[in-house]
Amino acid sequence: MSSHSKNLVMVWFLRAPGPGTPDPITQEDIMGETFSEFVGLVARLNEIRSARNLMEAFPRTIQFDLKGERGPFHVTIDGGKMTIKEGVPEKADILVVGDSGEFAKVVRGKLDVTHPIARGHITIEKGKISEMTLLNRIIVATERR
Repeated sequence: MSSHSKNLVMVWFLRAPGPGTPDPITQEDIMGETFSEFVGLVARLNEIRSARNLMEAFPRTIQFDLKGERGPFHVTIDGGKMTIKEGVPEKADILVVGDSGEFAKVVRGKLDVTHPIARGHITIEKGKISEMTLLNRIIVATERR
């Protein structure tokens, strides 16, 4: 076995999980389920013309304060583009509070935003529910591509 092969085996051995070794840390462990889902979604949405057209008509900053997230974060839609940042924005047009797992399903496109709102898993503390349905239309634009 060459010395290069021995080094590769040693690296694998040092990094391979064994009994009692915790699973590798995922992005969700660091940021939270909904934030992680949004991070992946934002890049796709910014490339899809139909989503950009919807975002052009919906300039908003949406703050999320969800149980299960590392902390609050916000999504800003401006100029037909979406960005996501950790923390509280200077001014939020909409404030969403509730369960991260439930809203992550909305971001994945598996659940319409009205369902967790109707069940009380998500509340809109500032803004209107109708604005959230517009966000839902933007999110599902990735499915129509």
